Amino acid sequence: MRAARCPARDTPNVERQVVLTTRRLVVTTWVHADVDDLYELHSDALTMQFVGPGRPESRPECRARRGLASYLNEQHARGWTKWRGQTTAGAMSGRAGFGAYGPERELGDTLRTAVWGRGTGTGLADGLGGGGLGHGEPHGAEERVGEAAQRFWDE
Repeated sequence: MRAARCPARDTPNVERQVVLTTRRLVVTTWVHADVDDLYELHSDALTMQFVGPGRPESRPECRARRGLASYLNEQHARGWTKWRGQTTAGAMSGRAGFGAYGPERELGDTLRTAVWGRGTGTGLADGLGGGGLGHGEPHGAEERVGEAAQRFWDE
């Protein structure tokens, strides 16, 4: 049985939690205050040519159904989403995690162009996909990612 949908506007007290830590990045849950970071990512034409409609998104789109509200709802209802990625210094670097498109499942990321070509996507895929959990580069929160990944594949 699938958990009930919890509209993002009804989740005002969401607190940031660390999902995964690698040498370069920290993957965290989303909070309502992340709309500006998501807008910065989704308004970049070069980044967005490969995502969704293939064009930059407006601030209202970043808040709406396909943006932050969607990620907050997925976190609450499923326990997984495409989470917020940040550098170890705290700067937002993109989003990475799991997505569902009908019966299809996806492990993916969308990264700011400033971190392209640095192995960031590979490290995230390894950590979130389980290849490095418990050994190698990714460390911390292995149990949480493992549980989220299991829910993702079982759904």
